[in-house]
Amino acid sequence: MAADARVVLYARDESIARNAAEEAISRMHELEAIMSSFQPNSELSRLVASEPGVTHRISDELYRVLDAAQQIAHHSDGAFDITIGPLTQLWRRARDTGATPDESTLAEAAQLVGWRMLTLDGSNRTAKLETEGMMLDLGGIGKGFAVDEAMALLRERGITRCLIGLSGDMAVGCPPPGQRGWSIAVSADGTREAITVTLTNAAISTSGDHYQHIVIDGVRRSHIHDPTEPSLGLHDQTAVTVIAPTATIADGLATALSVIGIDDSPRTAKLLRHYPAVHLIQHGQQTKLEKADCNDDRLCDTTD
Repeated sequence: MAADARVVLYARDESIARNAAEEAISRMHELEAIMSSFQPNSELSRLVASEPGVTHRISDELYRVLDAAQQIAHHSDGAFDITIGPLTQLWRRARDTGATPDESTLAEAAQLVGWRMLTLDGSNRTAKLETEGMMLDLGGIGKGFAVDEAMALLRERGITRCLIGLSGDMAVGCPPPGQRGWSIAVSADGTREAITVTLTNAAISTSGDHYQHIVIDGVRRSHIHDPTEPSLGLHDQTAVTVIAPTATIADGLATALSVIGIDDSPRTAKLLRHYPAVHLIQHGQQTKLEKADCNDDRLCDTTD
């Protein structure tokens, strides 16, 4: 997933800890082979390469991450959209060549973007791409989903005091021994004064373009796109941090809110009504969040 993985955990002895960490990493590698848009033989790539309009049965993992993505797309009115692939491809080409595509090329790519053109059937666990040329990109939610799946594996192994991170996506379990939570330092660009949050059984995701943007002809273009506009990335520098019950939700909402903003607009309020246990961090302000609403101490046995 082009991201450094980090696993921190507490167990009864070193061998248990090492084996559990290796299993968690292995699980994330398995999911990369399912969700990657870079690997031509991944399950996602095979779905994209299939004949349009044909229903395909997919794995449980791929179905669940696509379903989570579609729910966020629906609630955000398309601000989050995994069918953004055609515009993402043009951005990568512009990054490599230093030249932006013409308006007609952008318009053609935008015609292939639209979350309603991906149809899922939960009862049969199937997916269908309605239009030829569609491309799916799970970059805005896949890492969060992988973190959640690795966290679930550790909990199945009886390990609850743990932290798993993939780039800007992180989930934590019960606190380290003697602590009230995991202290997480959040910075939009790695240089500004960090915002400190203390979390238990929660996830946090930061979406921004400090590390992924291009400047062509004096115009800064983010790797984050507004799916409703035929443009080559957002022009305004952006950074959004979301704390949520799961890394999947945090990851997807951070991307959506990078597009629509985290002000008091009706569009933002509408999205957050569907995710009540979510906390947002406004970068540029000094904030220390002692406890987030999504924390669930009931999962922790404080006697060990």
